[in-house]
Amino acid sequence: MLTRYVFQALKELNPDHPKLAYEHVIALFIQNLADQTLDSINKDKSNLFKKWISCKLYQ
Repeated sequence: MLTRYVFQALKELNPDHPKLAYEHVIALFIQNLADQTLDSINKDKSNLFKKWISCKLYQ
């Protein structure tokens, strides 16, 4: 995962939080991915993309 880009996106979307908060969220996300199977990760990503696309279409 490219944490640099995730960090930048989190900071843009939530500008009022301290740097430690962004780092903590990224660490939790990475740990969650490490605990999942590849099939589970792919299903989660697919669902996220479907939700993202439907949100973008309605804006």
